[in-house]
Amino acid sequence: MSLGSAIMKLLRHPVAEGGFDVEDASCRIAVHRHLLESKRMLREGCIHWYRELLPAHLETQHLSGDIVEVGCGHGFLDEFIPGLIKTDSVPNPFAHKILDAMRMEYPDASLRAVVAVAVVHHLPHPGRFLSEAQRCLQRGGRLALVEPSNHYPVAGFPRRLFTILDHYEYFDDSIRDWSNACAGNMRGANLALPWVIFERDRAEFERRFPSLRIKHIRYHSLFSHVLGGGYSLRSIVPATAVSSVFALERALTPFVPKLGAMMTIDIEKV
Repeated sequence: MSLGSAIMKLLRHPVAEGGFDVEDASCRIAVHRHLLESKRMLREGCIHWYRELLPAHLETQHLSGDIVEVGCGHGFLDEFIPGLIKTDSVPNPFAHKILDAMRMEYPDASLRAVVAVAVVHHLPHPGRFLSEAQRCLQRGGRLALVEPSNHYPVAGFPRRLFTILDHYEYFDDSIRDWSNACAGNMRGANLALPWVIFERDRAEFERRFPSLRIKHIRYHSLFSHVLGGGYSLRSIVPATAVSSVFALERALTPFVPKLGAMMTIDIEKV
């Protein structure tokens, strides 16, 4: 065993050490929920991401219609957005309904907002989801997404980082086609896909979805997700230091506005 493999084995969280099938939805959701509740750094990171979605809720309250979360998984976004409809593509005790994000069962112009955390890169056909969001949103409605970024100070770092934290996924920013027919519900997702769609191919996005206007893309989570160990590794930071980590990250954000392991894409229906 190499030194690197030995270190990774030592860092592997005991709950994830035995291995489990991430395509088994009930098992995955239960394991991820347990990790979320037992790792303060992980939970605080999720809260930070959820707060990134709040403008989509607060700034559309004057509109009628529901706000829908797609791919809610084991999350708890409804604690921050009252009335949120949590959906997932698989049976899920934390979801209010089962919904295919690429074929949303909502009438045209019926929703005030659609939100999602780390979902787009799992979709085999993200263009279909964007078409559905464009169709279902009212004018002035919002599509808010939190996804992996491709902005980090060390070249190639995102590839190494995300494949370590989520070893069943990969990072390939050289793709030419947005579709990823090989992606399962979790396994085989390309973490570079959101960056490809919303940054590298932004002109193509604007051409294909003329009613969806990107208000801004904001980069964040400079190192908190790494130190938290994701859903595979132990947290490197003790619970007592979690608040200090996020305080430091907030202090550094103005100086590194274009860097971060994650990005928030805030889109308006015009």
